[in-house]
Amino acid sequence: MRVMSDDDAVSWCEGAGFLVDDTSSSTRVKPADAHGSRLRIGISGDATDIVGLAYVLMMTGVPDYEEDAFGGALIWLQRWEIWSESIDRVGYALVDGIRARSEVARDMDATPAQLFVGGEFIGAHTCLSLPMLFQWDAYFLPVHGHFAAFLSHEGHLDLVPRNQQVQQAILQRFERWSPREISAGARNE
Repeated sequence: MRVMSDDDAVSWCEGAGFLVDDTSSSTRVKPADAHGSRLRIGISGDATDIVGLAYVLMMTGVPDYEEDAFGGALIWLQRWEIWSESIDRVGYALVDGIRARSEVARDMDATPAQLFVGGEFIGAHTCLSLPMLFQWDAYFLPVHGHFAAFLSHEGHLDLVPRNQQVQQAILQRFERWSPREISAGARNE
């Protein structure tokens, strides 16, 4: 795992085929050639359900659904100081534990993005689960680029598929969570 600054994350996104719009009050990321509708899934339930949803998200687009075939992903934290310090500090400690494996474990303010490569599935799954559990804003951007996912502190996950074929696959894969299409202009905050 490599920790990255916002500028490094933007550069990685652009190189990986994602469009980054950071001119608004918040960063927005989507596949550069996205043609599908934005899909929204509610994040609710107990911790086990949330970790399970994170697993399904991580495995979406992975060949043959084999953890060893996971190619990597960027998990880019956007906002994490949302709730009470007494709750969020537990999440910070867990993120610090994951980040301790990186060569340079700097604080989240300076390096809010974590880039995982193939072979780091468990660390990436753990890191993705944390913003879902603690209701922080974050992006999940798989290296295959089939979709971008935004995790919102408002209790939902927005998926922006690259094309209609990916959108249909996502609708089927996440059927249990009742995904719904939302307008392209809907805010992802």
